[in-house]
Amino acid sequence: MRDGKYVEASRDFAAFYDKTVFPMIDKAMAKANQDIKDVAAQKAKPGPSFDPNDDYWQLPTRTLAGLIMCRDKILRSLGRDPNAGLAQAREWMSNPDPVMIDNARVVFQDIGGHEEEVRAAKLATEGASKNWPNKNW
Repeated sequence: MRDGKYVEASRDFAAFYDKTVFPMIDKAMAKANQDIKDVAAQKAKPGPSFDPNDDYWQLPTRTLAGLIMCRDKILRSLGRDPNAGLAQAREWMSNPDPVMIDNARVVFQDIGGHEEEVRAAKLATEGASKNWPNKNW
């Protein structure tokens, strides 16, 4: 890395991500997607009333977001897609979960050149956290 950018010192370096890291991320993302489906099915069952915004219900979605952010950071670092994650971050801005909005801020900040969106995400995170049932996220 030089000035925050990947500098190819070995052709094997990028191949390591292709052969080792990305398959692990893909597998973990598939599990997180299944967990999201399982939680949705669990929420649909009759039973005790739970707040749909409780952190328990958000954990699989937050896990998937972290994996997406990891994958996209690697893609940006390798120089394969300097804007990897930008569209996803913009989508997360409309999520009521303050963690997801803050994830968007992290992505905007990491990509760079999105200072207005970073400021908007900070404000949106503050607003969303006021309405979020668990204040310890």
